[in-house]
Amino acid sequence: MPITVNEREKTIHLETDHTSYMMAVSEYGHLGHLYYGKRIKHVNPEEHFRFFEVPSPGPDLKREKARMLAIFPFEYPTGGIGDFRTPALQVRNEKGMSACELLYRNARVEFGKPKLPGLPSSFGDEQSVETLTVELEDPVLHLRVTLFYSVFAKEDVITRSVRICNEGKETLTIERALSVSM
Repeated sequence: MPITVNEREKTIHLETDHTSYMMAVSEYGHLGHLYYGKRIKHVNPEEHFRFFEVPSPGPDLKREKARMLAIFPFEYPTGGIGDFRTPALQVRNEKGMSACELLYRNARVEFGKPKLPGLPSSFGDEQSVETLTVELEDPVLHLRVTLFYSVFAKEDVITRSVRICNEGKETLTIERALSVSM
């Protein structure tokens, strides 16, 4: 099985014949990148995310979360929330605000690879490809971001694409949208 979603541990593991790609959901609901490289069996997300914790001088949870966001290994980083690295997604609302905080909603696995209408893309049948669909959402902007990971296990290939959907009433301007950030 090339894709494993463990809802109890909040981990996702994509495998090809020779590589592993792992993600996990943090305690704050952010999807984080754990590992990409030589095929492995398991990575403990608690140990990995603990590496990114910053000691706090007091019990100020907002300050602690802000520090965490600055160094957290986001799977799909956005701008305006304290992470000053280059974002994969940058949006701006009608008031000029650019903060976007994507939170994990769900993940599902399907057989085959979805088509990308109007765009060149790879293709594969239900026997040779599995696709992971991850739903992220900014509950303030009512913005839904869907990440697609198609695993061609025998070919050692993982393809990625993203769909961005404004489900709110306010106009949002997409200033930057990439399918991947590594």
